[in-house]
Amino acid sequence: MHSTETALREWRYGSTQAERLVVGILRLEKYTNIHPQAPLGGPDDGADILCERGRYFWVCAAYFPTTEKDFAAVKRKFLHDLVNAQVHRRSGFVFMTNQRLTREQRNELRDEATKLKQECEIYDVERIRGALDSPEGYGLRVGYLHIAMNADEQVAFFATRENQLADLMTEQTQHLRAVLSHIDQIRQGQANAAQTMRIMAEAQNLSIDPIRSMDPLAVGEISSELGLAKISLQLDPAMVLLVHRLVCFDLPPRIIGQLRTENVVIKKASAAPADPTISPPAPAEIPRLLNEVCATWRAGMAIAQTPSEQMEAIAQLFHGILSVHPFLDGNGRVARSILMQQCLDTFGHVDMSRLDRGVPYYTSLQSADRGDLAPLKALIFKAVSG
Repeated sequence: MHSTETALREWRYGSTQAERLVVGILRLEKYTNIHPQAPLGGPDDGADILCERGRYFWVCAAYFPTTEKDFAAVKRKFLHDLVNAQVHRRSGFVFMTNQRLTREQRNELRDEATKLKQECEIYDVERIRGALDSPEGYGLRVGYLHIAMNADEQVAFFATRENQLADLMTEQTQHLRAVLSHIDQIRQGQANAAQTMRIMAEAQNLSIDPIRSMDPLAVGEISSELGLAKISLQLDPAMVLLVHRLVCFDLPPRIIGQLRTENVVIKKASAAPADPTISPPAPAEIPRLLNEVCATWRAGMAIAQTPSEQMEAIAQLFHGILSVHPFLDGNGRVARSILMQQCLDTFGHVDMSRLDRGVPYYTSLQSADRGDLAPLKALIFKAVSG
């Protein structure tokens, strides 16, 4: 059976299927308002797909040749699509290709986009593989690459779907409560006509926020600024709470930046039937344990002499935060955000999109539970060495 990378690089399904696959990947990566321009062929006015993410409007181009191409050919296609995309007057350009690109080559392409004052996201075969080899991407992988899920992947896939459904129900409940609250305000006559219009607009905007639930895994390659303080080296519980407030602003206000005060049980995404859940520490233990995790990180980095020792400390903190599970929600986002800053401070660059998010991710955490950090270190290493 083909691997995901092999199936992508030996693409045999035509341009229409490639574009449909790209649309699915854009959804995985939190793009919204995705509009293919000519999915069945024909003129597309210089753009395969129009989409949005955050406050930016993007043009996306797909390049899936059936054979391996040299960088000169990839760059020609990139420049052709980049120039043609300018007719849409959008602020960003996404380029997806089944070709392998080095960091230097990706930077060279981004520089070309910068000349045209365009934000640029590049998805080469490795970054696309990372998206498809995740629980959220398994369905796309089956549908477009015809690669079946194994038993562990099926468990992870359906566990993720259950979690997504629960999150959707929670989100919809919050929206309903917001609407009812505004209706109550109107009934009480607490605002004049202008205030009523503002309140109704705010209620509608609650359900149309394109940057909700953004995750560091959706971030491509970034580099640190020279001369700035390495803030992660001073990590303490207060900074962890700050990160939660910064990256989990879409959660209910009562839990943003607040340590967990409830006992929780977590379902493992790829657990054996006999051990389907884990129980994080009791709330009363969280302040002490979180302080210990941060202190261990600071002490470890103070004596780390080699990249391997530094990666050991990074992996230990990442696993420690997830094990303590200090927040009722958002622990994964917080851990990945801190991990991103650690990698920037330690290695100068990071590409979080290359952090494997499939079964290897969960099995590496299970190995870390048993005291073996090697698999987790290997996963994190991909994010700084791609």
